[in-house]
Formats: sequence, C-alpha cells, structure tokens
Amino acid sequence: MEDKIQNLHDRFFKSIMEDREIAIAFLEEFLPENVKELLVLEKLTHAPTTFISPDLGEYLADMVFNVPLRSESTERESCYVSILLEHKSYVDHHIDFQILQYLAQSYRQQIQNRQKLKLVIPFLYYHGETK
Repeated sequence: MEDKIQNLHDRFFKSIMEDREIAIAFLEEFLPENVKELLVLEKLTHAPTTFISPDLGEYLADMVFNVPLRSESTERESCYVSILLEHKSYVDHHIDFQILQYLAQSYRQQIQNRQKLKLVIPFLYYHGETK
C-alpha cells in the first residue's frame, strides 16, 4: 500500500483504527444491525490497502478491513469493510456519487491485481456538525 497520508486527521484516524479492538468496537457501535449480522467482526483483520483514487484523496481517507462473512458452510468467504472518513465540513448532497466512484475503484483494483473479487462494504463516517 502506498501510504501518502497528507492530512493530520488521516494520520490520527488510521493510527486509531490500526488498533484491532478499537476498530471492532467502532464497527460494533456504528454499523447498522442488518450489516453486523452478516459479519464475523471478532475475526476482523487489517487489509494493507486503500481504494482511494487520487481525485478522492482530498475528500476521503479509508481504512480497509478483511472481515469473514457469516456462513453455514465450513469454507467462509470474506469481504472488505472500508471505513471512509469524510473531510468536508459541509453536507455534500452528491456524496453517493463519490462512494460509487470509490466502489468502482475498489473493484477495478481487485481486477487489476488478479484477485478473486470480494464484496466491498463502504461505511462513511462524517464528522461534520450538520446532519
């Protein structure tokens, strides 16, 4: 992973989320119940990658985790859970398109790396004052 963390907020966010227990607690607290039901969060591992394209780097930072999916079979599939940190101090009514671009980049990167495609669950953490 090329780690070009330019923003102090990014450095702080990534250093905190590198602590596995904090990352699990964060996701337990903020992920919707219907998403948490699909995941084995206690087996979460940090994925040393980013899906942020250069043009999104000004607005978003990500921390990517590999998380097993709950399954009835013994062979467990996994997915990526990406915590996206929003840097804007205002509500962006077009953030859905940035997340769509992020998802496209994540699958493009997996294809280019000849990886078996994994589901990517983006989780946007917006820290602005306006809801």
